[in-house]
Amino acid sequence: MRFYKVNISIVFLIFCFTMQHCYAQKPVNEKALHKEVKKLEKEGWETFPGALPLEVQITKSWQKQSDADERGNPVFINSDGIALAKLKSVAEAQAMEFARISIAGMIETKILSVIEANLSNTKLANDDVTSLNQIVRNSKNTITTKLGYVDPVVKLYRVNKDGDFEVHVTVFYNLKQTLDVAKNVIGKQVGDKLSGEQLDKLLTLN
Repeated sequence: MRFYKVNISIVFLIFCFTMQHCYAQKPVNEKALHKEVKKLEKEGWETFPGALPLEVQITKSWQKQSDADERGNPVFINSDGIALAKLKSVAEAQAMEFARISIAGMIETKILSVIEANLSNTKLANDDVTSLNQIVRNSKNTITTKLGYVDPVVKLYRVNKDGDFEVHVTVFYNLKQTLDVAKNVIGKQVGDKLSGEQLDKLLTLN
């Protein structure tokens, strides 16, 4: 009898987790999805050999963009990179670098907005706030580097009339992990200006 109860509990926990995940992620509009896939195919975009089908890539991208936590905050931040080159491998590398540069700017903007939203929870002088904002701006590339490489959710290519390869990638970074990395990077630079508790309050999603 005890074994039966344990299994029921496990099933219940799995059910609750599944329902929570489904609640956070909006279902994809199938009509809009098929329309987008047809549009991309008409524009000449193709998937890389061995990659997931175009429809699956777009579905995963849209789902990640709509994914939210229990408070309604986005789970991911994303960025696109597009590059043109004679070789497909070169265009791919450049597109990934452009996406990385773009995500670095987005990370800076997001962290600054989180800090601004949380200022009321801390007692910081204006000079300290200005100094912190400058540290964030100077740290964005370090933060992005610390996050490391991520596989693009969308990776497409097409060949133009001149025979050059154009590559389009979409990358996603987990927002909470990004803020955790930011705390570590910024914490090493602020020194004694902020306590660990203050930094936690400033870089926590509400």
